[in-house]
Amino acid sequence: MILIIHNRRAFVNPPTGAGAVRPRLCRLPNAPEPAMTGGMLTVRRAVESDLPALLKVQAEAFGAYTGTYETAAWTKETLENVALDAKDKVILVAEWDGAVVGSVRFWNAGGVCVIRLLSVSPAYQGRGIGKALMKEIERYATDAHKLYVCTMLRTPRNIAMFLNLGYRPAAVMPDHYNRMDMICFSKFLKPPT
Repeated sequence: MILIIHNRRAFVNPPTGAGAVRPRLCRLPNAPEPAMTGGMLTVRRAVESDLPALLKVQAEAFGAYTGTYETAAWTKETLENVALDAKDKVILVAEWDGAVVGSVRFWNAGGVCVIRLLSVSPAYQGRGIGKALMKEIERYATDAHKLYVCTMLRTPRNIAMFLNLGYRPAAVMPDHYNRMDMICFSKFLKPPT
């Protein structure tokens, strides 16, 4: 896999050969934000009663990549696992008109805010919900000097969102979790010393 950033456009180029897919193009920084029409978005810290809805959204969001990636770790997570995660991580949910439609988890490790499992229900994608969750993390991460997040390499929309939010590519990890290719991004909240 190759990620090419050229003239503020990102190309995710899968391997060539049988079954190869043409490179996909996505818009990068300064692309217009989708309109937040109809509905009210609220981002808040998750409570225990949110966990079933959070898992449903996560399963829908990662389930969209079934066939491209092995997603069972995210689509079949249990309430017990997410409740354990909630003990040492912050979990945010995004609500659209009172319904949970997105979530994200994060924690601080030595001054680095590690972000995982950003999920938005496919029916609500393109409304700025993922960006709102990421911006809320920045409000919470006052003791971090850097934010760190990874995504699947063949997700040009995710890559474009992180670039639009000021994240920069930090690492490409081929053949990583469940043999999928990942790209990681970082963003400094405080200048490096």
